[in-house]
Amino acid sequence: MASLAAALAAAAAIVLVLVSSHHGAGNGPPSTGAGGTPGTSTDGTGTSAAVAAPAQVTAAAVDQYTIRVTWADASSAATGFRVDNGCPARACGGRDAELFTTTGLRDSATFTVTPGAYECFRVQAVDRSKRSKWSRYACAQTPGLAVLGTQQWTDTGVSLSAGDRVNIRASGVFHPNPFDTETPAGNVTCTPAVNFASQANPPFPAPHAACWSLIGRIGNGPAFAVGDTAKFTASAAGRLYLGVNDYVFVVHSGSWTAKIEKGASLPP
Repeated sequence: MASLAAALAAAAAIVLVLVSSHHGAGNGPPSTGAGGTPGTSTDGTGTSAAVAAPAQVTAAAVDQYTIRVTWADASSAATGFRVDNGCPARACGGRDAELFTTTGLRDSATFTVTPGAYECFRVQAVDRSKRSKWSRYACAQTPGLAVLGTQQWTDTGVSLSAGDRVNIRASGVFHPNPFDTETPAGNVTCTPAVNFASQANPPFPAPHAACWSLIGRIGNGPAFAVGDTAKFTASAAGRLYLGVNDYVFVVHSGSWTAKIEKGASLPP
């Protein structure tokens, strides 16, 4: 009997050692096996608490070139946040459409955009090894750019890289004289190269675009037609300028409003 009792005591000690070793093994992330849930972490009480998605997400235009995104941290487990416009790196066919950042424990992020751009942003909370679901989207649109009818060129403040996809939509009217008005489409019955063919070098910047229409150029490159709307791929790097296809501005008045966006979609 004494030998049987000693054997039972030894077996119990082995079981105790095995159980204690499994409970304290490793310092890695919590398992997502039986009883676990992806996207969870363990709190100080030994229970699993979800990394909650950020709440109260808002987006607001600060000026023509900036949108600020704000949110409220809904998870005590978060160590930082990811913010994007649905186009993280290499997700939307070109860097011209991508707006994304990763922050520490902050409640806002700012993004540089273009005049008239309409963007929607989402936020995700992250910790060392997990991440929450994405928040709902919050959207904002920056004010459009005034293209003055009283001067040939207006600097848009937008710098382009070769290959950037650019979308422009324009509206409004300007007056080339006290009696006439022109939309960004200009006078479609007038083309400088045709109507002013008697001049060896018609002074219009874009001789093959409509007279008194909205035109553009990149850096000091050649002028091209824009009109009411245009979609193009930048062939060179440089500043984007918009202007009026005319050369005398003594009696001009008024302006157009242009919405500019880099990426795959036109502003609304």
